[in-house]
Amino acid sequence: PDASTVQRAVAALDQAMRARDLDTARGHLASLATLLPPDSLTLLRMRTWVAHEAGDTESALAGYREIARRMPGDRAATINLASLELQQGDVA
Repeated sequence: PDASTVQRAVAALDQAMRARDLDTARGHLASLATLLPPDSLTLLRMRTWVAHEAGDTESALAGYREIARRMPGDRAATINLASLELQQGDVA
């Protein structure tokens, strides 16, 4: 796929997430997964965001950990990871 197709898919997913429409977001996520390789950082970010908003803490934690491993300086992933760990009682 060309970059504009991926950009449109990401924008559609972003719009659904901002509207808190998880069902539509999941549909856009499934479409995005057909456009990107399974190890895509963009796909990982989007999957993790959807998991986090859906309350799937384990998947969100795994996603944020993987993002932080692959992108050690990623502030958003680090903050979200710390926030979820704190919610689970991990204050370290």
